[in-house]
Amino acid sequence: MTESYSRLAHVALTYPIIDDHCHNLLTAASRDHLALERLTSENDGAQGDGLADATFTIAHMRAVRQLAQLYGCLPNWEAVKEARAALDYNELCRRCFEGQNIFALLIDNGLGDVAEHCEPVLRHAQWTTGGVARIVLRVESIAEVCIGNTATETLVNSAHSKSRKSLETCSSSKDLNYPSYMTSSMDWTPFSPLAPKIPTSWPSNPLSAIEPVSILK
Repeated sequence: MTESYSRLAHVALTYPIIDDHCHNLLTAASRDHLALERLTSENDGAQGDGLADATFTIAHMRAVRQLAQLYGCLPNWEAVKEARAALDYNELCRRCFEGQNIFALLIDNGLGDVAEHCEPVLRHAQWTTGGVARIVLRVESIAEVCIGNTATETLVNSAHSKSRKSLETCSSSKDLNYPSYMTSSMDWTPFSPLAPKIPTSWPSNPLSAIEPVSILK
């Protein structure tokens, strides 16, 4: 490996991570609220045997190997679930975050049942070195609080329908109708392997580059 690519690898593996879109951890009491199979499937279990079929996908098989290493068990799905269930929940979270060099989490807590089944935003700061912040991506959840459930039912259904269609399109092999400016002839700039200068140390607060963000300690 050339010196330039060695330096690039160093950057990729050591720069503090900012997860710019994640969701709340489940509480210890709700650790089994969602089927573990949903780790590798968009299926919510309400569509027949679709969720069970997810265990035969390549993504799931890869996840089994990785989780078996994390839990120290045999690389099969039943062994992974048994090992996970036997772990103290705080220890389970620690194993997942430890050594990942996560500086900050930007948490989208607009999903349903968050208040009942998930940890509050600030509780996640213990797993980072810099803090956490809340981001608002789901307008329908804000509208529901502001003007009431009944008045926003149409809005929520419409938003869900549109987002589902987008998800299905991205997850399928259907042809996409790209805008003309994306398919026309373009003057592409050749890839430059590396900028001339790469820092050898990182700023104490990488989030300063994406202000304004309010960090919650």
